[in-house]
Order: sequence, then structure tokens, then C-alpha cells
Amino acid sequence: MGRNFKKDICFSDFLNKFQTDHVGCITAIRSSIKRPTVFLKRSTNAIFVNDYNEDILSCWQANIDFQFIIDTYACAKYCVGYVLKCQEGVFKLFRAASQEAKRGNLSATESL
Repeated sequence: MGRNFKKDICFSDFLNKFQTDHVGCITAIRSSIKRPTVFLKRSTNAIFVNDYNEDILSCWQANIDFQFIIDTYACAKYCVGYVLKCQEGVFKLFRAASQEAKRGNLSATESL
């Protein structure tokens, strides 16, 4: 329905639009999930809104983005990803250099 979808529709109308029922919807969602996942209940026009807590949001009065961490791997992945966030461009460069070396075009030293 896209990012520009402003209308809030009830869940049954949503299911009808996609010609499915509740079981079919859950099956479709589960087909792409590999790890335990939390889905927040929200209106149909708010699917691109980050997770938030209304009480904390009203106190903090700034941007927040909550991430539910359900297992140890998810915790480590989130923390490392957050710490290395500013280094993303550097890692893309290293990855590209490594791929060039693997293809045999350049040595790892030449790539770097």
C-alpha cells in the first residue's frame, strides 16, 4: 500500500484487500522470519513508524527508536551494529577490496 498510504483501515478490510484471512496473513509473515520477532500492534497507516514508547517519548521529547532484543545473538548484533554504524563506509570499502582480491584481480595488499 506504500509509504503514502494515509488512510487507516480496519484489519478485516486489510485482509479483504489482499484476499486472505487471519491464518493466511500469519502464514505469509512467518514464511520470511528466521528468528524470534516482536510485532507491535499499530494502525495500518503507521507501518513505517519506528518502535516507540509513548511515556518515554513524552518525557524525552526527541527522536527514539526502540529495538526489542529477544536473544543473545540479537543483542550482540545490535550492539556491534550500533558501535560500528559510523564505520559502515569503511567496511564497504574493505569488503569491495576483499572481493577484488578473491577474484584474483589484485592482491589484498594492492587492493588496500
